[in-house]
Amino acid sequence: MKKSLLIFFITTTLSNQIFSFELHLLCESFSGEVEIFIDDGDKSWISVPTFMYSQKIPKEMKREIIRLDITDDSIDGYWKLGMILKEPFSINRKTGSITIRGFDKSNFNGDCKKYSEGKNKF
Repeated sequence: MKKSLLIFFITTTLSNQIFSFELHLLCESFSGEVEIFIDDGDKSWISVPTFMYSQKIPKEMKREIIRLDITDDSIDGYWKLGMILKEPFSINRKTGSITIRGFDKSNFNGDCKKYSEGKNKF
């Protein structure tokens, strides 16, 4: 019994590490820039332009992403605008296009690419 539990624990731990999903994106449009970190664990966040906030909501840089749905074709979820408000976003994984809804019907539409720090890609 102990051996079975140990094997189950090791297998579960290894499978969680092998199949984890992380993606860091930078999305740009004429109206600004959005940075997104997607993690299938619960650490996903988004940073959106200030025009997408209400004047009454604190202006933290990173907002939590909730209800994340990752498929072969898209990444969909909601970002926390405030304590109660949540707004949807959708990323097309084939084209890299993103649509984000913000406060007071403001929208962000842009194109995403994988994030790399610094000016040089390599």
